[in-house]
Amino acid sequence: RYFVTLGDDVIDNVRCAADLNDELDEAWRKSTLLLRVAHHRSIVLPDSVSFRAVHAAAATDCPRAVLNIAIALCPNQLEERDELGRVPLIIAATTPVYKVHDLSESGYCFEDDRSSDDENPGRDPNRIVREDGTILITPSVIDVIVGEKPDLASVPDVAGRLPLNVALGSGKNWHEGVKNILSAHPAALSIVDPPTRLYPFMLSAVGNSGCFQLNTVFELLRANPELVRCGLPVDNRNSYNENRPRANQHDDQEDINTIVNRSQLD
Repeated sequence: RYFVTLGDDVIDNVRCAADLNDELDEAWRKSTLLLRVAHHRSIVLPDSVSFRAVHAAAATDCPRAVLNIAIALCPNQLEERDELGRVPLIIAATTPVYKVHDLSESGYCFEDDRSSDDENPGRDPNRIVREDGTILITPSVIDVIVGEKPDLASVPDVAGRLPLNVALGSGKNWHEGVKNILSAHPAALSIVDPPTRLYPFMLSAVGNSGCFQLNTVFELLRANPELVRCGLPVDNRNSYNENRPRANQHDDQEDINTIVNRSQLD
């Protein structure tokens, strides 16, 4: 309702508390109540628990605008840990990727007539197709948080797991935030995940299937082809290095394509 009455320009341009007019301030207060219930299951919280709007927005199925406003009003919360020791990026990495909804005036009725996500499991949840054929791509929750605070990509959780590994372990694919997490912290690609002892590309391949996940494995390997050698027996690595011609980018790309093709056959 507020998107229709106020316009998305007004909502999307909130940068501080002063940008909240009377009606938008009312909308925000209602949103925080809904976030409390959705995230904490209660409006009244015990003294040991603090409500953090950014954390709650990262964990729930809410419009991206709510997350953006929460970050604009409470930017310090991006680096705060909740009672479980999680920063918002870790929360977003473990939370399902909720489908973004078209909140325009025509979007409401059009959404009602469309088939559900359960019937289209391969659909990009960050993609909106309007009735007139217009396609809008909305950043994922992970992308929004990393875009605001790239340094968070190098902040591990309480178990020592980096956001890249947490996201991959939760089944996220390349276009669901993995790409931007890796761009913000490329070194994570070569860091073994402490609990699983797996590299990121291995985590991406475990327990997941489909073209989106296969593409994620491919992109992770392409970013660092040398990780392919992790699968070689230790005794064979020296002979592999000695007998292998001097590698170039084209050779590495062919190695990766071979692995991907074999995975598809399997």
